[in-house]
Amino acid sequence: FECTKMDVLLYGQKCGFLFFDTLFTENKSDLLKFQQKYFEKGIISKRIDDKTHFYENNQIYNLVNTFEVTDELLVNVPSTFGLSQFQEKIDRQYEVRVLYLLGNCYAMAIFTSDIIDYRINLNKNEEIRMVSFDLGNKEEQKLNLLMNKLNLNYASIDFIVDYNDVRYLLEVNPCGQVGFLNEACNYYLENKISELLINTNNI
Repeated sequence: FECTKMDVLLYGQKCGFLFFDTLFTENKSDLLKFQQKYFEKGIISKRIDDKTHFYENNQIYNLVNTFEVTDELLVNVPSTFGLSQFQEKIDRQYEVRVLYLLGNCYAMAIFTSDIIDYRINLNKNEEIRMVSFDLGNKEEQKLNLLMNKLNLNYASIDFIVDYNDVRYLLEVNPCGQVGFLNEACNYYLENKISELLINTNNI
């Protein structure tokens, strides 16, 4: 919880990563200006903290998935709201999920239909192609630098790659799961983590 999205954005830029244009606001007028700036491309919103669900009046609200901020949605947005994160929408070619473990990077490319968040297709049990991926030495060096600045020795990192092969850093999750990537790419990460836990001096 000490690693916030704002930390990742600020330190990530210093380490040489590219990001979408991002707005943090609690004001509808700022949001409308941002939406007009990217009127043709569109904008998206995603959760700003680590809460996955919100409970109110016997209703459960899912905060996990990223979604597009449409004109219809904006009509119902109040003049002020809780601090929220908005970004320009990028048409992606594929996504990259990386598990970072003590300086080592285990990466996977995710190919799915043209949606904003591949997890929507996961929930629908639709076919998604996931293959092992080589980040390259330069990108791994930048990740090592970023993890050192964030004081992390373990994290799950998400990238998006557009149709010009430009790679953008999406987020760093210090509590990212192992199984999803491990089952797709056979990295045997459970064994590696078990060995580290046995020899706790290495952690």
